[in-house]
Amino acid sequence: MELLGEDPRGAFYGGYLFPVEYAMQLVPALRAGRLGSSFRFRVVREDFEARPPKSPHNPERLPERTIGETHVSEFGPVVPGPLEHLSRRQDVIAGRRDSTAARATEEEFLAVLRRR
Repeated sequence: MELLGEDPRGAFYGGYLFPVEYAMQLVPALRAGRLGSSFRFRVVREDFEARPPKSPHNPERLPERTIGETHVSEFGPVVPGPLEHLSRRQDVIAGRRDSTAARATEEEFLAVLRRR
């Protein structure tokens, strides 16, 4: 681990890959921006607003949970799997509220992530 920090968007980290074959196989995906990140954490401090005021990011006044502090026990890169396994999550991220919503395409999903 060479870099660990936090900015207004969230936590970030970085480091060097060991020059071994299995690690070098990740280089094309890293350069293409195709890897995600996974981490295990425990919430230390949080705020929950059951009925927040209307705002541009929450015009429907859905409940909001803000995690202010965590204890992170592990983290690392993830190679995304087929997007059909993420269809429920895609629906939520893409702003869809019902379970009958059409599945987001990979392009829609990536566009939403880029806007974050």
